[in-house]
Amino acid sequence: MERDFLEKEDELLLLDIPTVCGVAKQAFSAWLVKDAERRVNFLVDVGSFSGASYLIKRLKRANIVRLDAILLTHVHLDHAGGTGSLLQTFPETKVFCHPKGKPHLIAPKRLWQETLGVMGPGTAEEEMPIPLPEDSFLLDDFSLSGLTILETPGHASHHCSFLYEIGRERILFPGEAAGAFRRTTTGEIFVRPSSPPIFFLEKANESLKKLEKTNPTLICFPHYGYTRDTSFFLENSHGQLLLWRKLVAELLSAGRSEREIFEELLKRDPLLHGFWSLKKPIQDHEARNLTICIKGFVKSLLGA
Repeated sequence: MERDFLEKEDELLLLDIPTVCGVAKQAFSAWLVKDAERRVNFLVDVGSFSGASYLIKRLKRANIVRLDAILLTHVHLDHAGGTGSLLQTFPETKVFCHPKGKPHLIAPKRLWQETLGVMGPGTAEEEMPIPLPEDSFLLDDFSLSGLTILETPGHASHHCSFLYEIGRERILFPGEAAGAFRRTTTGEIFVRPSSPPIFFLEKANESLKKLEKTNPTLICFPHYGYTRDTSFFLENSHGQLLLWRKLVAELLSAGRSEREIFEELLKRDPLLHGFWSLKKPIQDHEARNLTICIKGFVKSLLGA
């Protein structure tokens, strides 16, 4: 899927990348910005190692012969695993990520093994991503006209979000600092937190407050797609974190299992009601994600 969102043709493209766990469509959005006025092309997140060949084909279809930068919101392998493969095709491209993330891209074995342990076979990369050369990174104080880099920890301690101003647009690329978003075929929305097993709940709250202050006109998600209802989304995502903290704490105190917490959240969180309108492969995918997110809240609340 390739789609234009801005007034000028091809300035912003959503590139649909399949996932490791077999979801071929509408699983991951890599975002390509082609800013002709500033003469710069860059990607925000690239997806998994196994999806890199698809991304490269889509970049060629978009007539990209020069890629100036890859901006990584964080280095989890579903967002950054394909970076080494991209650099083999675009060797002049430079990469930006949080300084804490660089060692994991230069030597990805430990992160890859830990991801396999957390996610399990069939849901994580079964082949280690290609390491990045140490000289492939942009400086930590890298700047680009129109770009604001925001530190937004919570989903990961090394998480960044990006605000890019182009024409009259203020485009926010929140990574997973603002959770996940989907619009169903019936027009409903499905919104969930992005709380992996190592989750920093209070920092995630602070990061969402920071994103609310950016006043974007468009939010572009990695999982999945976009929304122009930016104030509604950011306010409600913050409220969802507070609701989950309250409900999960109550249900844990009552001795409920993680499966029972899953069922209760589907009933009591209005932002999850679109779950039942998702297509079956996506619904199964999001059911796995919700299970992981609940584990993140449980561990955070228990201090585990």
